[in-house]
Amino acid sequence: MTWRYRWYRGPEVLKVTQDCADNGAKGLLLFTSGFKEKDEEGRKIELEMAQIAHRGGLRIIGPNANGFYCPASRICTFSRRFNGRRATSGNR
Repeated sequence: MTWRYRWYRGPEVLKVTQDCADNGAKGLLLFTSGFKEKDEEGRKIELEMAQIAHRGGLRIIGPNANGFYCPASRICTFSRRFNGRRATSGNR
């Protein structure tokens, strides 16, 4: 699987993180919120998520990520356009 998009809430993210680690995924991009910036329970969930990822060799972008943009690879996970222009290599 190259990319899978779905929105998850708080504790659901732990199962998703564990599933990715168990299945040999190398990366996970989390479009989520409500973790350490919200309360103590959120901080504990975020810490557990980091521990699962570390044990499984999984890199995480997030939580609270909008995605990433890499013009050289023509990858833009948050929009097909960037600053009103098509997201392509060489845009400045």
